[in-house]
Amino acid sequence: MWLNKYSAVMKYLLVKLISLTILLVSSGYFLWAGAWTVFGFDVLYLVLLLTVGLKYFPETVLARKQTKFVHKWDKTAILIYSVSFYSQYLLAGLTFRFSLTSFNTTSYILGTVLYAFALGITFWVLATNPFATGSARIQEDRNQKIISSGPYKYLRHPMYFSTIIFSLSTPLILCSLWAYIPFPLVLGSFLFRCYKEDKMLQEGLEGYREYTQKVRYRMVPFIW
Repeated sequence: MWLNKYSAVMKYLLVKLISLTILLVSSGYFLWAGAWTVFGFDVLYLVLLLTVGLKYFPETVLARKQTKFVHKWDKTAILIYSVSFYSQYLLAGLTFRFSLTSFNTTSYILGTVLYAFALGITFWVLATNPFATGSARIQEDRNQKIISSGPYKYLRHPMYFSTIIFSLSTPLILCSLWAYIPFPLVLGSFLFRCYKEDKMLQEGLEGYREYTQKVRYRMVPFIW
């Protein structure tokens, strides 16, 4: 169990190291403040998982390691999102390398605040929902039930909302408007995934239809 818990954390760290590498290699500048700021937030999140997550909700951390993709539409959405999100990193790095962008204090601060906000929502979701895995499926093997507390009082899929905020805030931290080019694909992939997952839950998870009557919005407050 100990190895399983920490392997989940190390998997997360590996993904973030790859992200940092993309930024630094594409930019050609090791001391890029924006890249290290994003990575710093990721390390902070990792530290919180190690100090708080593994103590108070280890089952959630472990469950995210054991993600199982069972729907083709889920795999497709994640693939589109992953390619699009990392394309944002690549474009930001290249625009920095070729001096198509420059540091902007307002952009950097706004992006930092938004990123911290999204990180807080993500941690809130993990602390609230033991079924918050990385795939969309009904977890009959874990006796999944409806979670309606915490952020789920306001949105049916708050993790998706935080993911969109991450994608919006990252180009701001990196001070690159060019990095927004792939954003429509990021947004579209999660709107599609959210629609399909919500439909799946309404059809297969007991009490979920009633829950949707209480919590109106799926992933975007006051809009959808």
